[in-house]
Amino acid sequence: MCGTTASWIPLAEEGKWERVVTAVRVKDTDRIKQNIDAYQGINENTVATRQICMLVTICGPGLDGATTTHYHLDHETALYCTEGKAVMFWGDELEVMLEVEAGDFVYIPPFTPHKTFSRSRTEGATFVVARTDPLEQERVVTTPELDDGRCESRIAWID
Repeated sequence: MCGTTASWIPLAEEGKWERVVTAVRVKDTDRIKQNIDAYQGINENTVATRQICMLVTICGPGLDGATTTHYHLDHETALYCTEGKAVMFWGDELEVMLEVEAGDFVYIPPFTPHKTFSRSRTEGATFVVARTDPLEQERVVTTPELDDGRCESRIAWID
């Protein structure tokens, strides 16, 4: 509502939030803990965030482009697939499979092991990722014991 006093203004006046709008332009990817490339945009290292991060991740083509199996401590994750088709395996033993494609939104609860593959041997899958964690990489826990080949035979390749 224009012209009214918003309830959040007292929080800014108390110094709880720095009221600065910031743009982050990322030119290069980093190889992140999940063993994929990412454009790390919004996080505690780039802006004054205290509660969120936002990045773009790229699962490369084929088996070599997959994430390592991992989960996120205490934080929810939301994904939006912008390009490609992917399959995500999740659960304590990666027993559940979810196929996603460009235009799909995905929600991952905290402490949920998951591993993602592009379903193409020639093209990757790209995701916009938002998480309730300003320290995006510090609370990622990899679970290499689940990276034992249990998922690969279940992938329905598209090419």
